[in-house]
Amino acid sequence: MASQPSEIIALLDGVHHGSFNGDEVSRLEVRAAARRLLARVESPYERAWGFCFEHPVVFAALQTFIDLGLWKAWTVGGGGEKSVDDLVKLCARRLFRLLVAFNVVEETGPDSYKPTPFSSSIGDESTKSPDYYEAFTGHMEAWTAWKTPWTKIYDPKKLLEGAKLGDDSPPLVVDVGGNTGLDISHVLKALPDLRPGALVLQDLPEIIAKAQVDDKVTAMVHDFFQPQPIKGSRAYFMHAVLHDWPDAQATQLLENTRDAMVKDYSKLFVYDIVMPPTGASISQSTMDVQMMSLLSAAERTKSAWETLLTGAGFKIVNFWPDPQKYEMLIEAEVA
Repeated sequence: MASQPSEIIALLDGVHHGSFNGDEVSRLEVRAAARRLLARVESPYERAWGFCFEHPVVFAALQTFIDLGLWKAWTVGGGGEKSVDDLVKLCARRLFRLLVAFNVVEETGPDSYKPTPFSSSIGDESTKSPDYYEAFTGHMEAWTAWKTPWTKIYDPKKLLEGAKLGDDSPPLVVDVGGNTGLDISHVLKALPDLRPGALVLQDLPEIIAKAQVDDKVTAMVHDFFQPQPIKGSRAYFMHAVLHDWPDAQATQLLENTRDAMVKDYSKLFVYDIVMPPTGASISQSTMDVQMMSLLSAAERTKSAWETLLTGAGFKIVNFWPDPQKYEMLIEAEVA
């Protein structure tokens, strides 16, 4: 080896989230390289042990503390070092030892711990709720915030070219199934001079009730398996929507959208995973299995997207790559 083990360890220990100065692409590349390093360094037995025993029990420990309200209480209490008795009377010390081993919390002494940025974020309930749909909403908010904004992949100023922008004109962008509005807020940030009503956020009533969007964004209750009520928008946007549905339901959803579009004017943007022919990442392949097991759906390959969209009456204009190499932005028009 070119370096002594102690030198390698020191080098690796010196790399942290802030090492990349906000360069998310580089951080993800290093993260992937670290995963490959671990796969090479571990023995087959150690890898099997991790899959079968380590991951399930650490998740169980995290969930147990969520259910006991520990993370919330620790965060609301200001964080900081606390003894295990101060943190929670009901939790066994063995769970904290496990979380220390996984660097979820930091051990500062016998029965004393302090939170890490990760455990503090679990205790932040600004996007969490005990209700299932609200938990899903919080997950989607955090997941969407992690991704590259779609407006960094496609310049929304292009949508203004030839667009109808009068007070009585249809909206510029409709975010279909847009959760609480993070994606549509990216459009407003890029185009702050749009008139009120030029941007529309659509989702189910329990989601829209929680949405806190700018006054220029119209929050509208809509079931995307029903006909699209907004006709003639310049763009219809769907982020991580179609991967939830098998082809039959996805086709129905797309046809409802297509019927509201104006040929040679309206555009459809689908921001979703496009599975590569080889070398799918851990995130992509994990999500594919999640879709299969939970929803009988799948992450689609490029050819599968072409088949789906063509079958629903669209023609694909372009696949815009995500610099994080997680999703792609698919631009399509009415065929």
